[in-house]
This record gives sequence, structure tokens and C-alpha cells, in this order.
Amino acid sequence: MAGNPKQKLKLLYLADILHSDTDENTPLSAAELCERLERYGISAGRKSIYSDIRYLQEYGMDIISTRTPKRGFFLAARQFELPEVQLLISAVQAARFITPKKSACLIQKLQGLASANQMRQLQSRFFPEYSVKSRNEEIYYCIDEIGAAIRNERKIRLQYLCRRIEQGQVCPVYETDVLVSPYALIWQDDHYYLACRREGEAALSHLRLDRMKKVQVTAEAVHPFTELCGGGFDAVEYYKQIFHMLGGKLRTVELRCKNHLIEPVLDRFGMDLPILSGGRDSFIIKIKAVVGEGMISWLLQFGTDIEVLGPQDLRRTMTSRVRALGEIYGRPPLGYRFL
Repeated sequence: MAGNPKQKLKLLYLADILHSDTDENTPLSAAELCERLERYGISAGRKSIYSDIRYLQEYGMDIISTRTPKRGFFLAARQFELPEVQLLISAVQAARFITPKKSACLIQKLQGLASANQMRQLQSRFFPEYSVKSRNEEIYYCIDEIGAAIRNERKIRLQYLCRRIEQGQVCPVYETDVLVSPYALIWQDDHYYLACRREGEAALSHLRLDRMKKVQVTAEAVHPFTELCGGGFDAVEYYKQIFHMLGGKLRTVELRCKNHLIEPVLDRFGMDLPILSGGRDSFIIKIKAVVGEGMISWLLQFGTDIEVLGPQDLRRTMTSRVRALGEIYGRPPLGYRFL
């Protein structure tokens, strides 16, 4: 076997075996490592295994010699620990914009970051299936093309899938040709959005990636974001300002919030948000936010626990919206009988 060309790959195969077949609960002895190398057509003696292990340790692999639960070697430190792999798998499963097919492919790759024994633990754990998943298999291609366009500051042309209702019936999905200046990809409300400016419009739009097809980078330069707001695009700040990815005008908003809402408020606007006292049971915040239907919906969910102090036109809008809700729920539903 001295002339076996595979012998030159011995260290690589040994590293793969340690990565895939060992962990702290399943060490392999030198004899077992020799047996596994034999499966690849590589002969090895126990003494050579010990020197190979030392070479791999010098290279940087965290290989531990142990006596429990039996005598052998195992790979201790990995690029990702088991809880991290589980967290990533859960995120992939929960992401609605990733199709079932691509979710399964990603999960299989993530499981490869663990040992075979750890992978069995992952497979045996309950991972809920999310039925509301995108069916658009072009999602990876879209991300790649959009990323290139943002880096090179070029416009993109795409087909955007739209839906509508006519006479109480959901019409077939139709495609609209769109030319946009892309600025950033943002993950919010369990969807992946492109913050962009449609050609011919003077405001930001938010297009869902799972509704995009045939994305193409053009040779046209993007409209500078400074034309919209006079400053550069900051994705982190923009995420704090936008609600449910619905548009509106950037305003300064002052809110009085009940003290028990401190957690959701800080989760939404960040831990560095200035907080002022609003009395014994409330606090006041002043934020920059996109005022529109998204923010109004966000405010309404808290009922009387959040009060808009300013601007006055937003306060008037909230007043009329609450009155409209009162009118709807103050009468029996039209066309229906109570059961």
C-alpha cells in the first residue's frame, strides 16, 4: 500500500472522520480510526494515528484524548456548537421567504456542522413545520443579483407578483414589470424586503423578495438616496423608524407609554432610546418614525396604554380611527345574524 496515492490524503480523511464521527460522548480509539480509514482505501497503524493526531493538533484542531466514556479521541471545538446549529435550523424553518425545498437543503447543510451523533439528536428533536412558506424558487438568485446591484449602485429590473380581489374573489396572480433603485435588504415581520425607489416615484417602496422573479441588474446608476432624505441610507436606523414595511413620511413623534410597555418599546426602538418620566405609571419617548398606516396599526394594538402627544395631525388621525372602530363595533355586523 506504500504506493497508494490515497495515502497522501490520509490526514485530510482523518480530519473528516474526527469531525463527522466523534464528539465528547462518542470518542474513537486509534484502532477504530484505522478501521474507518480502511473504508477509504487507506491503511494505517495505531502508532501512525498518534503522530497524525499530533500533526492535526499542531495545525489547530482541538482534538482531545479521553478515557471516558471509553479510551479514544474526539474533536472538542467546532465552528458551531450544537445549540447554535439548532438555533440556525429553527430560524430557517421559521423564515417564510425560504421555500420548503431550499429550507430542507439548508437544514441538511447545517446538520453537517455537527457530528453524526449530534445530528441524530437534532433530527430526533421536534421541529415544527411551517405551512405558510414561499413557493418562489428564485429567491437565492434574487438575493445574489440584488446584492450585486446594491454594491455597484445599479438599478434593477424585475417582475413583481401582485394579487387583487374583484367582486369578492381572489384573482390569479399577475406580474408587473418594475424598475427600481435598490438601497438595502431588510428582514422584518418574518419577510425579506428590498428598500428601494421605484422609477418615477419620489418615495421609498418595500418589495418582498418572495414575490420577485427575473431580477436583472441594469447598466443604469441608481438614484442617490440623498435625493429622498438628504442623507445616506442607514439600514439599522431605518428599521427602527419603519412599521410593518408600510410607507409614510419621516416625522418626530412623541408618545406617552404605560410603564409595563418598557420591554416592547425598547425591543422596537433600541436600548439607547432616551426615556423621560411621564408620571407615576408612565414614561415619555420622542422618536423619529415613518408616520403612516404601519405606525397607526402598531399604535392601535396597545389601546389606551400608548397615547400620541404629537404631532397633532397624527393625534387627530388616531382620534378619528378610534371613533371609526367604535362605530363598527357599536352596531351588529351587516348581513350577518348572531349565532
